[in-house]
Amino acid sequence: MTREILVVDDTPANVRLLDAILTAHGYRARGVASGKQALDVVFGETPPDLVLLDIQMAGMDGFEVCRRVRDNEATAMLPVIMVTASGPEEKVAALEAGADDFVSRPFDQAELLARVRSLLRIKEYHDTVVGQAAELAAWNRMLEEQVNEQVEEMQRLHRLRRFLPATVADAVLSTGTEALLQPHRREVALLFCDLRGFSHFASTVEPEDVLTALAGYHGAVGEVVRRYSATVGWFAGDGVMMFFNDPFPCDEPALLAVTAADELHAALGPFVEHWAQRGHELGVGIGVAFGYATLGVIGFEGRYEYTAIGPVVNLAARLCDEAKSGEVLLSQAAVVAVRDRVGVAERGEVLFSGIDEPVPVWRLEGIPEFRAAPPAEAQPAAWLAAASGAPPSIRHGVEFRVLGPVDVWFDGTPLPLRGSKVRALLSLLLLHRGRVASIERLVEELWDGVPPSAATAALRVYVSRLRKLLSAAGYESLLATHPSGYRLDVPDGAIDLARFESLAADARAQLAEGNADRAAGEFRTALALWRGPAFADIAGTQAAAVESARLEEVRLELFEDCIDAELACGRHRRVLSELQAAVAANPVRERLWAQRMTALYRAGRQPEALSAFREYRTYLADELGLDPSREITDLHEAILARSAELDAAR
Repeated sequence: MTREILVVDDTPANVRLLDAILTAHGYRARGVASGKQALDVVFGETPPDLVLLDIQMAGMDGFEVCRRVRDNEATAMLPVIMVTASGPEEKVAALEAGADDFVSRPFDQAELLARVRSLLRIKEYHDTVVGQAAELAAWNRMLEEQVNEQVEEMQRLHRLRRFLPATVADAVLSTGTEALLQPHRREVALLFCDLRGFSHFASTVEPEDVLTALAGYHGAVGEVVRRYSATVGWFAGDGVMMFFNDPFPCDEPALLAVTAADELHAALGPFVEHWAQRGHELGVGIGVAFGYATLGVIGFEGRYEYTAIGPVVNLAARLCDEAKSGEVLLSQAAVVAVRDRVGVAERGEVLFSGIDEPVPVWRLEGIPEFRAAPPAEAQPAAWLAAASGAPPSIRHGVEFRVLGPVDVWFDGTPLPLRGSKVRALLSLLLLHRGRVASIERLVEELWDGVPPSAATAALRVYVSRLRKLLSAAGYESLLATHPSGYRLDVPDGAIDLARFESLAADARAQLAEGNADRAAGEFRTALALWRGPAFADIAGTQAAAVESARLEEVRLELFEDCIDAELACGRHRRVLSELQAAVAANPVRERLWAQRMTALYRAGRQPEALSAFREYRTYLADELGLDPSREITDLHEAILARSAELDAAR
């Protein structure tokens, strides 16, 4: 690297002479004619590597220039050589002013160059030490962040293990996010299990016997929960609810739930027989239902539960209540999902409390030829991947996920992204994927516009950690270094955002062609890729805020298209709870209100459909001073008149 030397002298001939000497020996000289000009250069954006400073100058002399250079912390170690034609007194004064060395006129060229080389060598050592100190400070900050994050992880793990299986809690920690615990909607299989005769038993035996019985019952239930990695959503002594396919997806959740129910029924047989021999009539009833539910964390400070709510939960509970001792009852949706792989018998239609119409009920007769393998034992790597929401279709290669907190997966297993700055750096590179992100911009975004003095060194440390992470999966080449910054080259097939856009386009094409059922499935697959706000790790940055807002609008439009497809398939009852949550979160989106009114009407709930219109009209008037559009007003009038066009779609 060519070193730049600032020559300060008010005699042009002296400047030209020094320029010729220095340039001939590989240095780049820059001349100025006054002390003020010299300070402007020294304190500017690109300070020189060394200053050759004349003492006697008009205006500000060399002594004053040198003192000001030394008083500034940023330039205190800048090498300064005083040029003098006077005697020892002036040389002493130059040293007292802060000069590192001096040369006398007339110049001895060899001496001048030797002194320049010596001071530049010392400056190089100093710069190296400063750079190493900056990197060490960056490493220390990084280690401090890691310690703080590990402490936080331990606290999070303690909280999560209150209500999640250990494998799921570990998976949440491995991705560094609890987004999958936020309220969301998913198709799940629910299993309710309850002890028959327990109330009478508990009132007639000693408390020790009650505890012994519960220990045996809970032991059998806990073993099934462990083997099948079920999520326990409700637990109250003699009753338990568990569900499958959330917070982690799994293949064929209904079959998994029915198989778990059959195994639990068999495991509790000896328990029932043991207490029967002691004269106590204890039995077990089990109900299994399959359908969409809203899931997430509920509770209060110090006590939280991860659970499911919705009509399918109510149905599973009612099936459990209806089951006689030794029976496993299934909903019709669960029977359809498991098809011919289990033995079932019709139990007839039952009118349950809280459900308007009679419900077909089926009794499990056994699983003659097929038993679902417990996923936690059969495929540990894939199951761990599923535990944090990895799309089951992605099994091989590297995968980046930005529709929520950033994640990296390799062959179905999450790669550990430790450190908030590393996660933010990866998010920024993915935001600019395929393009060079400049060092200046990365530093600005990583430290919210207030970077520390060693920010560039710290950035190199974080890039090194990210490169090491990718190297472990054999994808180090994706991260390229450029003179001005870094570029992450991620193909479309390896990022969830590109897959979301592709699925959305396919689903809309299917809906346009009249394939509503297939379109709804593809819409659901696309929406399931979302785990929270896009680019959540850098949501506070200006660039990410704009892109995240754009993508949220895209997601909402796709959700509305999905509801249209579901309504076209006649699933108006299924989407009602979804629409209620959606309009609450987005009260100004008229299309959602119209869809909710339509779904309510087609579900035979005309008064509620009309009430929804009044609620929307009141909101517009009170909050925005606006009236509903002509389109939704026409829909309201059609509902009032019970339009045949709406009836035909019921």
